[in-house]
Amino acid sequence: MAAVDSFYLLYREIARSCSCYMEALALVGAWYTARKSITVICDFYSLVRLHFIPRLVSRADLIKQYGRWAVVSGATDG
Repeated sequence: MAAVDSFYLLYREIARSCSCYMEALALVGAWYTARKSITVICDFYSLVRLHFIPRLVSRADLIKQYGRWAVVSGATDG
């Protein structure tokens, strides 16, 4: 590396030698941003699907469909 007499020349020389690293970091940043964006979009879709759409659709009347009584069994032998 040659001697430099100003900061601009030094910066330009360093930037020229590190350009491949900057491109690699830019690709990693773009990948991370795209992945987080897709995650946020999927979470928003789940929020709308689970909380807002059921309020717009009429609920089924389970008493008319199955009767007044029901047997609920759990993880026991009952």
